[in-house]
Amino acid sequence: MFHKVPHLLCIDDSKLVQSLVSRELSPYEVNLHWAGNGEEGLEKCLHVMPDLILLDLKMPTMDGVEFLQKWKTDLGFTKTRFIVMTAERSREIVDSVLRMGISDYLAKPFSGKDFLSRVSRHIVLQKRDNLPTPEPEAASGDAKPALAEPEAPVMSLRTLRVFTMSSEEGYPQSDLQESTLHEIICKYQILLGSRSAYLKCLLVELLQEGKVCVQSNNLSERIELKYPHKRIDSRTATALLSQYFEEERLKNQTDSNATQRIILARPMARNLSSASQVEQTDQKF
Repeated sequence: MFHKVPHLLCIDDSKLVQSLVSRELSPYEVNLHWAGNGEEGLEKCLHVMPDLILLDLKMPTMDGVEFLQKWKTDLGFTKTRFIVMTAERSREIVDSVLRMGISDYLAKPFSGKDFLSRVSRHIVLQKRDNLPTPEPEAASGDAKPALAEPEAPVMSLRTLRVFTMSSEEGYPQSDLQESTLHEIICKYQILLGSRSAYLKCLLVELLQEGKVCVQSNNLSERIELKYPHKRIDSRTATALLSQYFEEERLKNQTDSNATQRIILARPMARNLSSASQVEQTDQKF
């Protein structure tokens, strides 16, 4: 049965957000379009007429509030559906965009699960049915020698060194701080959640580009690899991260089981000791 593939426009100057949006929507039949600011977004909208617009508020050239004003009020496209995605917490600004008739609001940083949940409220997300299928295996007589896959670079995300520098509005930048990538992951797991797609995209961009800037409200932090030559491609970075998080999961599970064994063993040890004392007492009598 024929179905219309929705057009979705993401207007955001953050490569990290663009990477997350692309990653989360890749399994679905969606025509994705991109714009880095409101001015580019206006041009794309007039050509594409998207079914849903993902809009950041803070952007160069033309911000999200000005874009909404021009699109909805000046041009009269009042029925276009919007999801505003922003780290902006100002009640005044949030109220102003709500009055303009946006469809939804998503606070940054957000998880992939939350993102898909919001998007699916406004457009139909249908899984792609043209995903590549594995080729059938050759008969034993015609079997060809398997080609060895290229080895991934030997790298440990636990010991990989990074530099960080943070700054807050109204305060000077802090000095460069050196730490391991493992320490950075633990820090952002607490802030964003251990399963956050935002965190994984941030780490992939760091490993691929060598540096990344994280912004939240008035605070920003720049993270960069201590040794830029250790940059790797996106596919390898994703594989290493998957391996890292699985190792962490197994480690935490093992630690938890060990703790349970200690707790359960103590009462048993005391009972055995008491039983031994009783037996010795009986022998005396």
